[in-house]
Amino acid sequence: MSIPLFFVYNPKPSNAFLSSRELVAMPCRPGGPREREIRPYVADSDCREDIARHQVGAMRWDDTTAKVTMIYVPPALRRTGIATALWR
Repeated sequence: MSIPLFFVYNPKPSNAFLSSRELVAMPCRPGGPREREIRPYVADSDCREDIARHQVGAMRWDDTTAKVTMIYVPPALRRTGIATALWR
């Protein structure tokens, strides 16, 4: 099963170190962002609520060391290509 995804890039996650960056995978919806499109994070309540409700995965890395510190996909969605899409 492959889920069409777009991504939200957050250069400064609020609950992480200053050098952390985050990429969140979101399912594409009709009239929304196109598949594989990367959108910047907008720090408003609508964006936070949308991500909290609909995200299907996330990857966080440290910009100074270039090391991935976290990849997460909910158990029910694992083995669907979401982590691979985040990695690419």
